[in-house]
Amino acid sequence: MLWKLSNLLILKKQLIMNKKIFISFITVIVFACIVGNVNVSMKNGGLSDLLLANVEALADTESTESTCKWKSQESSCECGWWVLCDSDGCGYDCTCGDSKWYPNEDPDEGED
Repeated sequence: MLWKLSNLLILKKQLIMNKKIFISFITVIVFACIVGNVNVSMKNGGLSDLLLANVEALADTESTESTCKWKSQESSCECGWWVLCDSDGCGYDCTCGDSKWYPNEDPDEGED
């Protein structure tokens, strides 16, 4: 009886060791797969050229649009106002280089 109990304890210890070895083996395989995929990605340049071009285009438009604002300027004939978009403006954000013309309204036009 004592012999059977000692054999059972030995078998139980062997099963536990086998599980630990199996889990360690699986962990090494998963780690090797991850390292292999990272190496393949790095050899391909990491990010595709199209993705990098898109990121750069988005960054360029953000930096130029945020630096220009609307500013108004009266014309020399005093018949209207120019509204220009440039880096010296202090109004709302706009696309650099845009301009708009707002003519002065004649107050006598609407009367009959």
